[in-house]
Formats: sequence, C-alpha cells, structure tokens
Amino acid sequence: MKNKTFVIFALFLICLIHITGYASNFIYISISNGQNQGRSPAEFYIEDQYGRKTGYDNVLRKSYNEIPDALYDQWELSDDLDSLWVKESYYFQTREAYMSVFTIAITTSEVTPYRIYIEAGRKEDPSLFRVIYQDTFKPDEKKMYKLAYSTDPSIPLRVEEVESLSPITLIDQMIESIRTAFSEGQITSKGIANSLIVKLETARKHLEKGKPKQAMNVLNSFLNELEAQHEKHIAGEVYDYLKETVTPLITRLGLPE
Repeated sequence: MKNKTFVIFALFLICLIHITGYASNFIYISISNGQNQGRSPAEFYIEDQYGRKTGYDNVLRKSYNEIPDALYDQWELSDDLDSLWVKESYYFQTREAYMSVFTIAITTSEVTPYRIYIEAGRKEDPSLFRVIYQDTFKPDEKKMYKLAYSTDPSIPLRVEEVESLSPITLIDQMIESIRTAFSEGQITSKGIANSLIVKLETARKHLEKGKPKQAMNVLNSFLNELEAQHEKHIAGEVYDYLKETVTPLITRLGLPE
C-alpha cells in the first residue's frame, strides 16, 4: 500500500512540475525532420536587440552563450512502437523571456525536408503553449527570422522572415574574419588588418549611436581600402567574403528609414 501511495504521489509531483514549468514567459525554437540521422538537422544563431548572442555562428564557426537565462541544446524524441522513428531537434529556449527583438539565423544540413517551429507564451495568456510560426526548409538552406516578443499581453507576439542579420552582427563577423585571416596568413599586413578593423569598429559605434549615414560613409571607406589591397595583401577568398558582406550592408544603410 505504501508503495502504491508513493507511486501516486510521484506521478502527481511529475505532473505538477510539468504544468508549472510552463507557467512562465518563454520562447522555444526547434527544427526537425522526423528521421533518425545521427546528427542535428540544423544550427541556430540567435541575437537579441542588445547584441548578445546564443547558439552557433556558422560564418565564424564559433559558439555563444550570452543571452541571460537562455538554453541552447539538443534533444531527441523516439517512438517505442516504431524503432525507425526518431525526431531530432536543436532548440533554443528561454523560460523567463522579456520584451525584446530576437534575430534568428538557421542553417540546415543536407537532408530534406525540415520543419521549423517558433513558439512563445506568456504567463498572462490563457494558453500556456502555442505555435506562432512554422516554416519549411530546403537542403542546405539558410533563413533568418525576427521575433518581436513582449511580456505585455496587449502587444501581439510577431515573427517574420527577414533577409539579413543585424548590421552590428555583420560588422562583428567581418572583424572576427579579418583577425582570423591575418592569423592564418590570408591577410599579410598587420597594418592593413588593423586599419580595416578600426574602420569597422568606427562604423559599429555610429550604429550604436543611431547614426546609419555616418556608418555607411565609414563602410564605403572600408570598401575602398579593401579594393585597393585586393591581391596585394588580402587573399581572394577573404576579399570575396568581405565585399559580399559589406556591399549589401552599405546599400541597406543608405535606404530611407
């Protein structure tokens, strides 16, 4: 009898934990293809409006864990009745979400199809768990989304697909790529590497002060120096990446707000 009582109590406790676990603000992002691949189907890179990062930057091949109370991990669901069915997900989750705007970049592996789920909830909402966005990925596809999240129940949760990461993130990626290229000998002059980095850091400071036009002017100067040093002190692969990143960014900053 005691054992039965203990089992009932344990089940009650598990259910209570499960129910109350979602009685908080949260954001949950996952992607899966419902097949057993033996590896994660995608990589996430999430940035908040303050420039804090969580996840894996596929460009720099670097992991981050800067967003407070955020979890970035992998899990697996299986079906006991079907040994071939395994759903693998890579997910980002924060239980105590706050008012913020998140940029979400997702890069998939070679197999298709994939489904992306972006879900969010608030303590004040009658539904504790609800899907607010779904999408499908093709092989080797990269997509980016913007999630506008607020703890205020009067403000709707919004998700939309966007074309690019934030300008500050793109600048940070270029800075890191220049440092890596110099350390690997793909940029042969320390002075030129430093000069390019200083221009990017100056542009970032202008953006942080809300001055996109000034940032655009500095990036044009960066592009001019990049062109002048191409095939002299900057390898072709590095030049291609930097030019392909900074050129649309200059155009983007020059558009009317």
